Amino acid sequence: MSKKLLIIIATKFVVTIALSAFVYRILLTIENSRTLLPTLVLLLIGEVVTIGIVIFSKPSTTTSTDVISIISTGVATFYFLFVSLSSGVKIAPLIVTETMQVLGIGWQIVSKIYLGRSFGLLPADRGIVTSGPYRIVRHPIYFGYFLNHLGFLLSTFSWWNFFTYAALYFFQAIRIFREEQLLMKNPEYATYAKKVKYRVIFGLI
Repeated sequence: MSKKLLIIIATKFVVTIALSAFVYRILLTIENSRTLLPTLVLLLIGEVVTIGIVIFSKPSTTTSTDVISIISTGVATFYFLFVSLSSGVKIAPLIVTETMQVLGIGWQIVSKIYLGRSFGLLPADRGIVTSGPYRIVRHPIYFGYFLNHLGFLLSTFSWWNFFTYAALYFFQAIRIFREEQLLMKNPEYATYAKKVKYRVIFGLI
């Protein structure tokens, strides 16, 4: 078994365990709140979908397993272990923040379903998806996460979470750059990138 394949299998295993622990945290939060909040239910569904597609994702011979890719993917994947779910300062009205979270998580789920087995953690070429949300931006899942995180931060602001998310998006940007660097070697993706100009936020980035 090659070193690259071992890294991929180990990554899948660790991520599945970590996401399962996060699902357990969500279930505990739902139980303690004694109400089925739409954001928590959608978050739960989203993480269960993620676990499924992580386990059954396609193998790839063009996966980036260099140190920068591994570190940026690790931070961007396990950031949730450092997010505080305790109450904070409410900056925006609940209707605004909950709408942002619901839309963000929903967009995430739809994008992951469209990506299917082409979903992965480390930058890799598992096939090019150009339908659904991928007609609008090249990395719609990241936009879903951003909208959800922004809504959460505005609803329960704390400096701890602010700096946690700031670190996350610093490494997320590196991750996207490494992924684009690899994918651009595929002529099909290069053609797709000319048609869909924006990476994450339509009209902006």
